[in-house]
Amino acid sequence: PVNNDFIGNKHEEKKTFTANQEFITQFNEIILGVVSSVPKSTMCIMNNVAQAIAKEMNIGITLIPLPAKRITSMLKRGEIHGDFSRANGYLLTSPSALKISTPVAQIHYFAYSLKSNNVVVTGWESLKQYEIALPRGYSVYKKHLLEHNIHFLHSDKAAFEFVNAGRADILVADVITARAIIQSEAPKFDNIKKVGPSLEHMNFHSYISPKYPEIVGYYNEAIKNLVANQGYQKLFSMEKCN
Repeated sequence: PVNNDFIGNKHEEKKTFTANQEFITQFNEIILGVVSSVPKSTMCIMNNVAQAIAKEMNIGITLIPLPAKRITSMLKRGEIHGDFSRANGYLLTSPSALKISTPVAQIHYFAYSLKSNNVVVTGWESLKQYEIALPRGYSVYKKHLLEHNIHFLHSDKAAFEFVNAGRADILVADVITARAIIQSEAPKFDNIKKVGPSLEHMNFHSYISPKYPEIVGYYNEAIKNLVANQGYQKLFSMEKCN
């Protein structure tokens, strides 16, 4: 089988970006797709992270919002250089994609509920007694929520509105998206709070088109260098995206 992680592969060799003019000339700009349904403030955070990677690589990176399925087909054909951020299971959908082994982000998922609700959450199993609002396409559904009472919504914001209206007991969302929605829509969702401990954390990776394997090693090394920097987590702050 093809090793899409490129672990131990020649593409993972450490590069000196400024010294490799051939790579910089060939890829003076990298175009990466981003699922267009993400909130505006989350897109802002993604751009902050992407620009930090670009600076480390000494090239330009542009994020293009697109429908999820279109990103996958464009990546396969090489019409974009890659997909900026997808969960681990993305290779099941796009088996030819080249996974960047160092995660671009590690995101925690929580349950959220109205402050007035007497909701007790200790883990995925504890959610069975509640009606849950969940955006379509969340990978946590097939992994943890198949036997739960789910109301599927078209977006994270719609899930917040559903719970805010009292039509479900809780919603499940990643902490960055939830924080972005609560802050950007204030005071609309001020009565919704995070409940219980983190349900799970998921690693999100960038995936490169099989048409551009040269990018993999440089991109991965850039993220590794950024993660080693104490300031990397500050890129996920909402302070510059309000």
